[in-house]
Amino acid sequence: VSRTLFDAPRYEGGEDAERKLFFVAVTRARDVLVLSRFERQRNSRSPSLFLREAGLPVRSVRPDDGFPRVSVRPPRADEETLHVLTVGDVVAYLRCPHQYRLRNLWGYEAPLRPDIGFGRSVHHVLRVLAERVKERGDDPLAILDEVLRDHFHLPFRTREDTMAVAGRVRANLEAYLRDHPEVVMRADEVEARLEFLLDGNVRAALSGRVDVIHGAGNGFLEVVDYKTAQDDDRTEREAALQLRLYALGLGKLGRPVTGARIDAVTDNRVTPVDVGDSAMAQAEALARGAVEGICNRAFRPAPEGCPGLCDVGRICPSA
Repeated sequence: VSRTLFDAPRYEGGEDAERKLFFVAVTRARDVLVLSRFERQRNSRSPSLFLREAGLPVRSVRPDDGFPRVSVRPPRADEETLHVLTVGDVVAYLRCPHQYRLRNLWGYEAPLRPDIGFGRSVHHVLRVLAERVKERGDDPLAILDEVLRDHFHLPFRTREDTMAVAGRVRANLEAYLRDHPEVVMRADEVEARLEFLLDGNVRAALSGRVDVIHGAGNGFLEVVDYKTAQDDDRTEREAALQLRLYALGLGKLGRPVTGARIDAVTDNRVTPVDVGDSAMAQAEALARGAVEGICNRAFRPAPEGCPGLCDVGRICPSA
């Protein structure tokens, strides 16, 4: 496919994306980690930049030298499989375990909506604005029209319909950026991938993607979650739980979060989220309960009864 037909750098990533991939790979090892490389294929090869950054010694080994013998201990009886779930899985399960099973495990898809992809597209526009501000110092309001034209896309609408929706999005984002310029002006990380271990009766790791992480120095670190009214059906309570779990993960990685907020970008409304000790402990307990329920296959309908006609309501006996 010609590189002129798609945004190649967006899909190929860069050095930072490769560095994160390297980090994820090496931190999966439990007993032994072996890193090897070709010294020569057709031409000489220098060691990876990431090996040098990690401070690991690099030595040459010939086939007849033999390799060090390594003893790998057998797993203990009390060790369990590490379950990897997403923060979104936790939120979906707590909404309704039965709905979670139907959609996430059994594959019942939601009905197709013409505006599917709206929220993701708005997220991407804000990401591009933040990257342009950071890399080139652009004024986000001055380049908003250009970024919307190049990056706003609704896959199931015509180009004309998409541009009409983009016009309304422009008015919403212009008001939002005028009132809250810091969300792109001080964005340290945008759509930051996160993975952390969750303590509890079940060994589990939670992963997710934080919309924005930004700080203002003096120990201040804030996480921001974008919410779009068009296709984001999370309640504010669910979005707040998601943010607290991101804050929990960052804290476990040595980056304590001091503030959090939900930005309803299409309504120009900002809601602070409590990340104090009590709220965080409650969020962690909820996440533990959800992980245990998923791993133990406890999929009863929501205890409080059906919260409304959801997208699998027609095949749910509790609806």
